[in-house]
Amino acid sequence: MARIARPKIACFAIDQPLTGKGDGNMKNTGTKRIRTLFYILSIVGPGIITVNAGNDAGGIYTAMIALGVLLILIPGIPLVQLTLVTQQIAGFLSPIILVFMIILVNDKRIMGSHVNGKVLNIISGATVAFIASLSMILLIFPLLG
Repeated sequence: MARIARPKIACFAIDQPLTGKGDGNMKNTGTKRIRTLFYILSIVGPGIITVNAGNDAGGIYTAMIALGVLLILIPGIPLVQLTLVTQQIAGFLSPIILVFMIILVNDKRIMGSHVNGKVLNIISGATVAFIASLSMILLIFPLLG
């Protein structure tokens, strides 16, 4: 009698408990399966949340994930260098994002009575200036040699 294959999602058999008993050709341990499940949920979860929020953020999130997946699937691309470049881009963009966040937290129409005070504005301004100066140093020193 032929055996019918059970449908699998990632490395999980639908009717198989997370006990670590694999099918012989994979070393599936319970810990590995749980880690894989958490990894899948960390990618898919925010997209599900933003789609259910009723705004366009879910589409943007999905497009960003798709672009990232397509980028890392290019054969021969140096993944470590790609990771470093994306982190440098994030470092350069963070002061710009922080400026807009400071503008938002100082808007009485949005924040009401919870707007930033003078002390917090001085601390946040100094933080943005510090991060911006570090970004400029990171940009200028490689150019100087």
